[in-house]
Amino acid sequence: MKRLLKMDRPAREWEEAYPIGNGRLGAMIMGGAKSEQVFLNEDTLWYGGDRDCHNPDTPIFLDEIRALLFNGEISKATKLAKMAMTSTPKYMNPYQPLGHLSISFEGLAGEIESYKRELNLDEAMSQVSYSHQGTHYTRAYLVSYPDQVIAMQFKAEGEGKLTFALNMNRRPFDVKSGKYSEDTLCVQGQSGPEGVHFMALIGGKVQGGSIKTIGDFVYVEEAQEVEIYVSVGTSFRGEDYKEQAIEAYEQAKNKGFERVKANHIEDYQKIYNKNQLTLSEMQETPITQQLMDECKEGKREEAAALAELFYAYGKYLIIASSREGALPANLQGIWSQSFMPAWECNYTININLQMNYWLTCAGNLIECQQPLIDFIKRLCERGKETARRLYGCEGAVAHHTSNMWAQTTPGGIFAAAPFWPMGLAWLSLHLCDHYHYTQDEQFLKEVCLPILEEVGKFYKGYLVKSPEGYLVTGPSLSPENSYKAESGEVGALCMGPSMDAQIIRQVMTEYINLSQSIGVDSDEIESFKKILGQLPAIRVGKHGQLMEWYKDYEEAEPGHRHMSHLFALHPANQITKEETPELFEAAKVTLKRRLEHGGGHTGWSMAWMINFYARLLQPEDAYNKLLTLMTKQAKCNLFTVHPPFQIDGNLGGCSGIAEMLIQSHEEMIRILPALPQAWQKGSAKGFLARGGIEVSFQWASSQVQQISLIAKKNTTCTVLLPDGEKLEIELEGNRRKIIDFNQV
Repeated sequence: MKRLLKMDRPAREWEEAYPIGNGRLGAMIMGGAKSEQVFLNEDTLWYGGDRDCHNPDTPIFLDEIRALLFNGEISKATKLAKMAMTSTPKYMNPYQPLGHLSISFEGLAGEIESYKRELNLDEAMSQVSYSHQGTHYTRAYLVSYPDQVIAMQFKAEGEGKLTFALNMNRRPFDVKSGKYSEDTLCVQGQSGPEGVHFMALIGGKVQGGSIKTIGDFVYVEEAQEVEIYVSVGTSFRGEDYKEQAIEAYEQAKNKGFERVKANHIEDYQKIYNKNQLTLSEMQETPITQQLMDECKEGKREEAAALAELFYAYGKYLIIASSREGALPANLQGIWSQSFMPAWECNYTININLQMNYWLTCAGNLIECQQPLIDFIKRLCERGKETARRLYGCEGAVAHHTSNMWAQTTPGGIFAAAPFWPMGLAWLSLHLCDHYHYTQDEQFLKEVCLPILEEVGKFYKGYLVKSPEGYLVTGPSLSPENSYKAESGEVGALCMGPSMDAQIIRQVMTEYINLSQSIGVDSDEIESFKKILGQLPAIRVGKHGQLMEWYKDYEEAEPGHRHMSHLFALHPANQITKEETPELFEAAKVTLKRRLEHGGGHTGWSMAWMINFYARLLQPEDAYNKLLTLMTKQAKCNLFTVHPPFQIDGNLGGCSGIAEMLIQSHEEMIRILPALPQAWQKGSAKGFLARGGIEVSFQWASSQVQQISLIAKKNTTCTVLLPDGEKLEIELEGNRRKIIDFNQV
């Protein structure tokens, strides 16, 4: 079955449009027949410039804030922290659109027939087709990574049928536009004071008819076929950005659409085709909304087809918004229509950016990790200054949000969220995952371990003794929840939330184990071991739940969307059924309580629940949450919504699907650990497991039929089958081993 998103009408709003992208350039295709709108984005168009936002009063008042929190004076501490610790100025600049192409077609009065709009996930192309008065029209849209252009091809059956005017607008300020050449427009500007400069070229060529610029329009008259190209350069990537844009535009135009398309598909499929999931036997892809509606009605085969499509869409979205040389995927990937988007469309690093990249390792999308790795490197360098200036500590720190410039200060005044000092620490664990899945020792030595060490060194200086004798973080919070203190006072700011200790434990344990595994001798190993012995343990509270704070406070909002204290279950590996059975059961209680009080009401929150239930080995619960995400928290283009649209729900949900099918966080490979009854039959190709092992498998009647494994180097792995049987398998490096259970 071709993996297609399909609609029988144009998009009614931006959130229904089809996204295309190459990591750096993005476009949203509305698909109107008589008039088309193509919303454009470039990943470095953030408003304004880099700023020094360190609050000089933080070191003066830090001890006082901590003392107030230890004394239970939450309001006083919070008021003082907002003044003395939040960034100056408060807000980080937003990600903004480049603009949009407005295309008005002539000669299409009357009824449009046989309309169809598609997004071909297998080829990373959007297509529109329709008929009008006996003439059939088609359009194709793509964003090429090799050629670094947005490319469009419009065709009509019959000569002289395509006449339209094209203009780029929707930037109400900071641009000038006009003729670049006889068939090309040039749009130039600056994204706010001190912001990046940019230049876009828009134009193309025709078969039959003519193409010319008039004012700041491209006008096509009586053509049969039209090719339109958009290239963009910004000063963020060098002072020669104009030359870069010109070169990309001219080369693509000279190649022509068919060559650009062929190069694009070949490049894309090298990543996309490595990992494939088949859950359905449907031969024809229905209209997506129809598929979603039938899924709501309980039709099993349609639900399997939707899950397969949703997973393919997740792979597509991360490839389209995170390629080498680009910035990492932000809250909306790369697509945004607003000049003041929700949460500034930033890098929220208390879950959202991390969730965007949960799939990239297990889903064999390693190439898509490079933008995140590059960003973490920059965050670490900026974080050294923040650690020193705000806290007087060595090492590096980043808080709950960041932006294109990798700012690390406590930005914004949203509740107490800015004060969470764990963003870089959590992100550094993605470097560990990169090593675990790739076994790249050079990366481990040169990137992963140095950054882990900087993170660990920060907490050596930052942690303080609680009255009970624990080493705790603070001021901090359990993102982004509130608690009721013994006094009855409600607040979020606190000392020692459980998640912080869990993250520090994971970082320092990884550093110790990875250093020792390759014989690296470090002075920090013993100091980290000493800290590990003084962190608060993961404990069970009065409701049988995991405690969210180091004291067993009541939650002010028991159905909160964040489930931060379950970090130890997922994405970490500190809670497992075999090693920590009491905590494993407490995690179940924790999740049950959240849901009973309305938790999981946002797209990304529901996505995290799928991952939790998969780790808890509860397949039907994981499956039901996946159905909810796909049918109740998604638009007809399968964009998941917070609301508004956030890409983390899509990518986190796909991570949950992967966790249902394969897990490797326990030093063994579990095959089908959380397989629901609805997925009786299927196949999975090219998933990755920790240890650098590529795994493919097939199953029928919920039983594994065949497993194929290939490792990067000689190794022995343990494979756990759904019936509990364990297999010890020896693998030779780069030699595939196939186990066929039908022949055993």
